[in-house]
Amino acid sequence: MSGLLSYAQKAMLLASLASSSYSAPKPPTESYLTCAVMVLAVIAYALVMTGLGLYLASQYALPIALMVTGLAILFTGLMVVLGIRYYKEARQRKVQRAISMATAEVTNTLAEVGDDISGAFKEHVGVVTIAVAMLGFLSARKVI
Repeated sequence: MSGLLSYAQKAMLLASLASSSYSAPKPPTESYLTCAVMVLAVIAYALVMTGLGLYLASQYALPIALMVTGLAILFTGLMVVLGIRYYKEARQRKVQRAISMATAEVTNTLAEVGDDISGAFKEHVGVVTIAVAMLGFLSARKVI
């Protein structure tokens, strides 16, 4: 019976890790701070691009200055999109790795439990049949 207790503890630990690792709510002050930083970054970017455009307009002809400024804006936009895509793919790989590790752990634990209690099921077929019937009845009545 003490062997089954360790399996139950492992199962409870896996269940608590699975439910809490990816759904931690962020405090509202953190989201407000993130929004404020993003707004300031957009304003700073607009000012830098305006300054670049004015500088280039004073040094070169206006069409060339506008073309170079547009290319700078396009380049930074592409870099932001690629960075976001890389971040999402890295996060997805991390989640998939965690899920596969948890699945492997659960599979191993269930295999060990199955090996340990298969003998008990074979020895007490009547008791197991009654227990399964009671669990089916209780789940049909939505008690469990």
